Amino acid sequence: MYENKQAIMDKLCEAIRLTAAGGNQWGNNALAELKYIPDREVVKPVFEDGAGADGYYEVNVACDSGIAMIMDVVNQFVKKMW
Repeated sequence: MYENKQAIMDKLCEAIRLTAAGGNQWGNNALAELKYIPDREVVKPVFEDGAGADGYYEVNVACDSGIAMIMDVVNQFVKKMW
């Protein structure tokens, strides 16, 4: 079964941006995008100021289904960030 992993990350990003921590409700640097890189099997969170695209925030989603990607982004990124 085909899953559009970028579309899944787009919707997850929308949900995260609705929160006070992930959006700009606290005047913080809001999450702008969760970019899926299929050839490397990673998700790179990018913030409004362009920061966070590399390094610490990169999420390994190798061999993940769509639901597993969501869980990995939450566990490897969201829990560390907020």
